[in-house]
Amino acid sequence: MAYSRPLSIVLTCVLVIGVAGCSRSAPPASDTTQAGSTPAQPAATSSPAALPHACTLLTVKDAEEVLGPGAQVTRGSESTCALKNARSDSEIHVTIEELDRNTWDGGEMMMRMDKEAKKVTGIGDGGYSYMGGNIVFAKGRAQVTVIVSTYNGPTPKLEAAQIIAAKVAGAL
Repeated sequence: MAYSRPLSIVLTCVLVIGVAGCSRSAPPASDTTQAGSTPAQPAATSSPAALPHACTLLTVKDAEEVLGPGAQVTRGSESTCALKNARSDSEIHVTIEELDRNTWDGGEMMMRMDKEAKKVTGIGDGGYSYMGGNIVFAKGRAQVTVIVSTYNGPTPKLEAAQIIAAKVAGAL
């Protein structure tokens, strides 16, 4: 047959790739310690509770407060909630992510880079605003970011971000 050789090559490749992908083994437990050191602790069996999604902390009434009647609260991604005005393209995005306390600086780096960045008090820990009104703050294990760059409602951007940030901080 004219196709037997190419077909056998394809089948061989598929078989080799399949076997190679399934033949991995875990490294021996002894590889995790060095002479004179304490053995590594086993992983904890229970993980901390997942952070809430921002959309579970905000209501349509919250969105309408800054975007006007008919505003919507829409899940944008795994960690982002979009507050949208139904009659325009005005939006506010809220993201809640796990906070890394080892790298959290409360906006010090941002304030060195953006001369308009400034501290925001009364909302979580180390809150700051940057780039015309976006707000970032920490609360507990969460880092919250409120982005107002595509917001064009009647309330000034920084004030709109503060309203939404306060609602999220109060619900965390």
